[in-house]
Amino acid sequence: MSKRKVPYTMRGIKRIPCVCCGKPSSAQWQMCSLNNYFFGFCKECDTKLNALILDFMKVPFREEIMKIYADEMGVRDWPEKKFVPTQEQLSTGFFECQECHAVYYGTNITSPNLCPVCRAKGK
Repeated sequence: MSKRKVPYTMRGIKRIPCVCCGKPSSAQWQMCSLNNYFFGFCKECDTKLNALILDFMKVPFREEIMKIYADEMGVRDWPEKKFVPTQEQLSTGFFECQECHAVYYGTNITSPNLCPVCRAKGK
């Protein structure tokens, strides 16, 4: 995993493999939780990370913003197909959070209809 304390140059970032999938990087992110190192990301992984951040921030019109961004980055097949569990899957451990509507797998005995993130917010 390539990491450094100073940003990569536009020329240098292309030589670094994506930290997630190993493809050539085209973008970089500075990770505060990892000693402020810069990490390289390919176009597809950078687009996924941007979508995750916009969802986390609950940015209005994030789907439209991400379609434009993905188009600018040259990422095809956006948006990604989202996983929608069947009733059978829901009965075998998948559940949908009643607050954020994310689908999770696992048992949640204390709050069966809240994901871990929403449950933590309520405390």
